[in-house]
Amino acid sequence: MELAKRKKAEMTDWKGLLEGLRKLTKSEPENAVAWYNLGFAYANLTRYDEAIEAFRQTLRIEPEHAEAWTGLWRASIEANLEAIRINPEDAGAWHNLGVAYANHSRYDDAIEAYREVIRINPGIATAWAWYNLGLAYGNLNRHDDAFEAFRQATRINPENTTTWGRLGATYDNHSRYDDAIEAYHQVIRINPEHAYAWYSLGNAYANLTRYDAAIEAYLEAIRINPTGAGAWTGLGVLYYDLDRSDDAIEAFRQVTRINSEDAIAWNNLGFAYRNLNRSDDAIAAYREALRIDPENAPPGTFLISPTKFENWDNPW
Repeated sequence: MELAKRKKAEMTDWKGLLEGLRKLTKSEPENAVAWYNLGFAYANLTRYDEAIEAFRQTLRIEPEHAEAWTGLWRASIEANLEAIRINPEDAGAWHNLGVAYANHSRYDDAIEAYREVIRINPGIATAWAWYNLGLAYGNLNRHDDAFEAFRQATRINPENTTTWGRLGATYDNHSRYDDAIEAYHQVIRINPEHAYAWYSLGNAYANLTRYDAAIEAYLEAIRINPTGAGAWTGLGVLYYDLDRSDDAIEAFRQVTRINSEDAIAWNNLGFAYRNLNRSDDAIAAYREALRIDPENAPPGTFLISPTKFENWDNPW
């Protein structure tokens, strides 16, 4: 471990170190420290492609190696800057540079790089540049610019579910639910079996108190993906709000069947039982919530909706 701890200023004989580190990674291919220092040596010799591969090997062995992640992003930035120096009109290098900057939270630099992609190649290939530009604007809280970037991505490629979905989610996050609904409908137009789009559509309808439409959307999400806990939760919350407590109980029980360690589901189930004066069942549900998450708010304090808690992977 001593090599990893040495100061950069002491590691000046990069070529000499390189040979020893190569031999070490061959004899000990699972030695994350050796791979990291090999990447560091390559980077200092401006051999960025080889540095990237070495850092990736480090992360294969130790996925939480923070310094290797930093080295990977920096090497990627330098590699693409070199490609751009050789050919300033290389749109692919500019795009990769933008991604590397964004991964390093350098969003202003990422925006500049994506703008270069759009300048060089304004055709359909720039749809992803506009999409990533929207993400960068969003991270800088430049929301109007983000809206326009995502809209531009959908204009260039109107058949891409990811860009429509991200546009909808961005509208959703700013309470522009009518606009979000329109975007989610575009996702469903392209792919009627997109469960997450139906789920998101249900949330948007629920936020507009369009309960019948929300229930229909949640049921479609469940038909496509019966193990989607978020849609079951949304359905249960709506049924509870509509005084359909028996239906709410069944929906929340479905969530506990999907994941018996979901404290939120047990808390919501307790609410629904309590609404029907089924005190023993409510107490049992609250006890489960406390067993799973004793540090959370006291069970029965509030009903928790799916817009805040969702255990699906967000595809956008």
